[in-house]
Amino acid sequence: MGRKSHADQIVKLALDSDITFHVDQFSRYHLKLPGEPNPVKLRSKDVRTWLSSLFWEKMEKTPGSYAITNALDVLEGMARKKAESFSVDENFGKPVDDDKSQSQRLIELAFDQDITLYRDERKEYYIFYKQEGVGGYENHPIDSSHIENWLTNLLWTQEYTVPNSESIKNVQRVLKANAYNGEITKLYNRVAPDGKEGIYIDMADDAWNVINVTAQGWTFTSTPPRPIFRRYSHQKPLPTPIAGGDAAELFRYANITDPYHQILYATAIVCSLIPEIEHPVFNVFGPYGSGKSLLLEIVKKLVDPSVTPLLSLHKDDKELIKNLDDQYCVFFDNISYLTSDISDILCRAVTGMGFSLRRLWTNNETFIRQFKRVVGLNGINIPAEQGDLLSRCINLETSDISEVDMIPRKKMEGLLQERTPYLLGAFLDVLVKTLAVQSTVKISEVSRMGDYSEWGYAAAQALGYDPDDFLKAHKENRGHGSVDAVSASFVGPLVQRFMEDRKHEVWEGTPQALYDEMVETAKKHSISTTQRRFPKAANYLSRELNKLSPDLRKLGFLVSRQRTNTARLIKIQSSSYKPDNEPLTLKTYVHDADPEKDAPRGATESGLGKDMKVLLGRLIDLENERGEAVPPNDLWEAIKHRSWRKEHFDRILRMLISDGAIYEPRPGFYRRTT
Repeated sequence: MGRKSHADQIVKLALDSDITFHVDQFSRYHLKLPGEPNPVKLRSKDVRTWLSSLFWEKMEKTPGSYAITNALDVLEGMARKKAESFSVDENFGKPVDDDKSQSQRLIELAFDQDITLYRDERKEYYIFYKQEGVGGYENHPIDSSHIENWLTNLLWTQEYTVPNSESIKNVQRVLKANAYNGEITKLYNRVAPDGKEGIYIDMADDAWNVINVTAQGWTFTSTPPRPIFRRYSHQKPLPTPIAGGDAAELFRYANITDPYHQILYATAIVCSLIPEIEHPVFNVFGPYGSGKSLLLEIVKKLVDPSVTPLLSLHKDDKELIKNLDDQYCVFFDNISYLTSDISDILCRAVTGMGFSLRRLWTNNETFIRQFKRVVGLNGINIPAEQGDLLSRCINLETSDISEVDMIPRKKMEGLLQERTPYLLGAFLDVLVKTLAVQSTVKISEVSRMGDYSEWGYAAAQALGYDPDDFLKAHKENRGHGSVDAVSASFVGPLVQRFMEDRKHEVWEGTPQALYDEMVETAKKHSISTTQRRFPKAANYLSRELNKLSPDLRKLGFLVSRQRTNTARLIKIQSSSYKPDNEPLTLKTYVHDADPEKDAPRGATESGLGKDMKVLLGRLIDLENERGEAVPPNDLWEAIKHRSWRKEHFDRILRMLISDGAIYEPRPGFYRRTT
C-alpha cells in the first residue's frame, strides 16, 4: 500500500484517542475531547487546534488546513453512525441577534479572526489570515474563490448555515474597503528578502511554510506574521531539501561538457535564488535529443516547480506578460525565432522594467505589472539572436548523446525525483556560503549584467570553482554573444564585407550615402536587396546600426555619429585591423617571403609557417579531446605559454582560415578541415 495522506493519519490518531461522538437536537455533530467535560462542535476551532497538536506530537509535522478539513469530513461521516444524542440550550449555535442580516453576521465572524487587510504594490486587495490549528498564515486576494470558500466555512462552522452569494459579495466589498485604508505591502513570487540580509523561499505547500536562508545557515519556518508571497494555481511545492548533498551531482543529469559552461550554469542556478537582482537568461542550444529541455527543467524543479515547467512562446503580448507575471522561472521550449518585440519584452522582464496595460477597453483604467524574472530559452539553433537580449544571456551548448549513453525519459525523471531533495539541499548550502562572501567581492570589470557578475563570482567561490575562471567564462560568453548577434543580423555581415571591400579604410558620410554604398556592396556579393530582411531605406539601416554598434565594436568596427549644421554623419572605422604584408598560408608559404624568418632555411619549419603548424596541431588536439569545435579563447589559453602576442595569435588564426585549413561550423567555433 502507498503512503497514507496527512488526513488519513490525523483520523487514525483521533480515533486512537479517547473521543466520543455526539449529536444535539439541532442535528449538529460534536466531539467530546479527552479531558474535556463537555462536547464541542466538531468543526470548531478547538477541535481543529486539538487535531493539529495531536499530529505534531505524534509525527512532528504541521498539517495543512486542507488535511484538517478532510479529516473533519471523515470524522463527521463516522459521527452520523456513532453519535450519542444529547441536548443543548435551545439558543446554542443560533445567531445572537436574529435581526442581523447574514452579511452582518459573516462580517463579524471574519473580523473576529486573526486577519490583516491591505493592498499590494499593484493596488490589489488582499487578506492575510492565520490558519486554524496550524500556526502559519495564508495570503489571498479578497476577490479570489479561496476567500469565498473561507467565508463559507466560517459561517458553516459557527451556524451550520451556508451563506448566499450576495452575502459573500457584500462581505468581500467590506473587506476591500478596509484593505483600502490599510498599508501597501510589496509581495513576491517564490523568493523574497527577509528584511535582515537573508532570503525567504516559498515552499508553496498547504501549510505555507518557507525556507529562511542567511549567511549562518538555512532553516524551515512557518510563514512569518506579515504578508510576503503571492501564490498562483500552477505552482507545485518545493521538495523538502535534505542537507549534505553535492552540487556537482548536477552534471550527472545536465548534459554540459564545456567546463566554462558548467560554471555559468551552476552559478546561474544559485543566483536564481537571489531576489531582486537581474538574472541571466538561460540561452540553451544544441542538436535534437541532447537534453536541452532537461537543462531548464532541472532549474525549474530546484527553484520554481510548476505543473507547466516549460511553456510555448505566445506571440500575443498580453499572454506573454501574463506568463512572465505568473511564473518566477519562465522557460520557453523549442524556440526557432524571436521577433524584436518579444526580445524586447524578455529584456524588460530580466531588468525589472514595468508593463502597463489597459484593464478594460471601456475605460482608461490601467494595471501595472513589474517584476524581475528568471528567463530561459532553448532551441536547436541559438534562440536569442538580438544583441540587447544576448547581452543578458549565458549561452549554453548541449552536445550530442549517443544511443548507448541515452537514458529513457521516464527513468531520468525518476532519478531526478529521487535526487532533487539532495540537490536542493546542496544548493541551499552553497547559497549560505554565497551570502557570507558576496559583500567582500570586488570586481574591476563589471558587465552589463552587473548583478550576475558580482553574485556569480561569489557563487563560483562557494561552489568550489576558481572565481577568476567564472569571470573568464562570463567574458568569453559575452564575446561569443557579440559574434552571434552580428552574424544573426543582416546588417552586421554586410558592414564587414563593406569594410573589407574598402581595405578597412575609414568611411564617413550621410546615412543616405552609406545606404547607397551598402546596396552596391550587396549587389557586388550577389546579395538580394529585395528580400524581407534587407533595410528598405537609410533610416532603417541607421536603426540597425544603432542596435548592433556595441557588438560591432567588440569585433573591431567602430560606428560613431556626429551632427553638423547641415547634416547628420555616420563614421565607420576598423579599430583593430592590421593587414598582413604578405598573404601567407600553409599552402603558399615561402621562407624568403617570411618577414619573421629567424631560423635556418627550411620551408614550413620556421617563422610564420612553423607557427601555423603549431596552432593547427593544438586545435586538432583540443578537438580530439572534446569531440567538438573549439572557441578561439580556448585555443589562445592553450598556446599563450609560447610567449606569443595576442596580435600574432590572431594573425596566425586568420591565415589558417584564409588557407582553408580550418573552418567555422558555427560562429565563433573552429574545426580543422577534413
